[in-house]
Amino acid sequence: MNNKDMMATEKVMEYFKKNVREGVWRAGDKLPTEPELCELVGVGRSGVREAMKVLESSHIVDIRRGDGTYISDPDKISFKDPFLVKVVLKESRMQELIDFRESIEMALMRLVISNADEKDLADLEECNRQLQAYIDREEEDPEELFTLDMNFHKVLSRAAHNTIMSDIYQLTFDVFGAIIIQNYKNGQSPQSALDTHLSLAEAVRRRDFLRMGYAVHASVELWGTWGAGEKVSSYLRNNHMEL
Repeated sequence: MNNKDMMATEKVMEYFKKNVREGVWRAGDKLPTEPELCELVGVGRSGVREAMKVLESSHIVDIRRGDGTYISDPDKISFKDPFLVKVVLKESRMQELIDFRESIEMALMRLVISNADEKDLADLEECNRQLQAYIDREEEDPEELFTLDMNFHKVLSRAAHNTIMSDIYQLTFDVFGAIIIQNYKNGQSPQSALDTHLSLAEAVRRRDFLRMGYAVHASVELWGTWGAGEKVSSYLRNNHMEL
């Protein structure tokens, strides 16, 4: 892409952001056609097409062939892939991701302790019962174990009753999901996961911020024992994992 096309693409992106910011375009709205956008923004078709490709790659827009382009449901928008690619290209170390997750989890748990209701507590207990049932079966299924683990953290994120924090917290698990399941394949025990989940749930039940701090640190420390000294790129490569 030459400089002229790049400038045109940026111009379309700015036009898109301006209309969303000002409430002209909302989730579910159909965007103007390609020729209409060319006229509205004052660029050629290549600039519009490249901008739509960028927006589609993060699921910000939904291009429906033969119908048109629509702004996506916010819950479908993901920045996982560009975020992880950036982390790898910057040669970030696993310890940086570990520190990031601990910071986010501490912030989320403060909100959970303040905002969780009785249903949230019951849902957390149910997640732990399901994980205990898996352990009692004495099976080895990393995929199921991973699903049970993620279900607990999804309930935890909802219990914050803060959509922005929940989205950021879920992003950490979208990014680290492949690494977490690899840990289970490498031998991390399901009992260790249950123990940390029980500690987190107990901190919420007691509304105990001190207990929360210990529980979060123990949870992240356990996760961080796998590949903590490596670069993210090396960990992915050594475990035959894809971005």
